Amino acid sequence: MRTKLQAMVFRAAISSLLVLAACGKGDKTTNDQDQSRAGPKPGNTDDMGQRNFGGDKTLAVAGREIFLSYNCYGCHGGLAGGAMGPSLRDTTWKYGGSDSAIYHSIHDGRPMGMPPWAGRLNDREIGAIIQYILSIRTRDEPQFFFARGSGDSVASAATNAAPRPKITPIPTP
Repeated sequence: MRTKLQAMVFRAAISSLLVLAACGKGDKTTNDQDQSRAGPKPGNTDDMGQRNFGGDKTLAVAGREIFLSYNCYGCHGGLAGGAMGPSLRDTTWKYGGSDSAIYHSIHDGRPMGMPPWAGRLNDREIGAIIQYILSIRTRDEPQFFFARGSGDSVASAATNAAPRPKITPIPTP
């Protein structure tokens, strides 16, 4: 009885190995084409997590300003990475990520948290926010809110920041 069980386990193991080996084989040209379509290889950090943006960069910067001035970051986070509200940086959205779906999410609101902005934002402002959202995770993403202007790389202190403390040296005996 024990030998029958061992023989069955042995056959199952051999069958599994054959199936796994067969899965790895295929047309080499097809595999090469699939890898070229997949994007950069692991270890290349130049394009890691980047998407393409073909929209209006100036409008995206304006959309970021509207995003900040209407306190959208209060729910979606300062970099739109999510907080109480969902992340706008990922690629899978419950209500869709097309221009139309984003427009309706902003204009009409969504159940369980997203208020309708129809009376407070006009279509041009909503369009600017859409451009900002589409620019997220691209090379053209506007900088974080504390940097002024589109090309600034140095952060400036906030206007309501506390004054720098005065450093008083401690006398040594």
